[in-house]
Amino acid sequence: MATSDALTTEEMNNSSKYQVGACSCSKCASACRRPGWFLPSQIAPLAKALGLTVQELFDKHLAVDWWVDSPDVFVLAPRLKGEKGGEMYPPNPEGGCHWFKNGKCAIHSEGKPYECQQLGHGSGDEMIHAEHSKVADAWRAKKHQRMIERLLGEPPETPQEEGFGFGFDFLMRSMLGG
Repeated sequence: MATSDALTTEEMNNSSKYQVGACSCSKCASACRRPGWFLPSQIAPLAKALGLTVQELFDKHLAVDWWVDSPDVFVLAPRLKGEKGGEMYPPNPEGGCHWFKNGKCAIHSEGKPYECQQLGHGSGDEMIHAEHSKVADAWRAKKHQRMIERLLGEPPETPQEEGFGFGFDFLMRSMLGG
């Protein structure tokens, strides 16, 4: 991992090349309560690996999430269990990653989300928040935001609901016991 705050092109391009196998430790399993985010560069290769078009991947398996620190930045993540694919995340998402099955990531070898790949067993809250920020920055480009709009079929909007705003870093802290 580069030491700068931004992801390098090499890191983004290599994000889908990850070790085969899946960890089933309690820390990795607890992190799957809230799916990690993909990098933009992971979407097309994952669709290809699963034998789907990008639109089919989105409609069946992904949803649009947003960065709480910058609610005009939208990202793609696995849909939540019990939720439909191809939609916005609910305001206060609950439910684990729909690809987390039998204690493991079902798409680990095909290309699990970058954030899931980066979740280290020693990752602290600051590291988790920094990685989340880097992924959000990778999605910030207009071409990526337009891709999300095309997939969704309309401009994404940050859901507003009372109690919203606690953010991913709070969720990760609560899941990881930090």
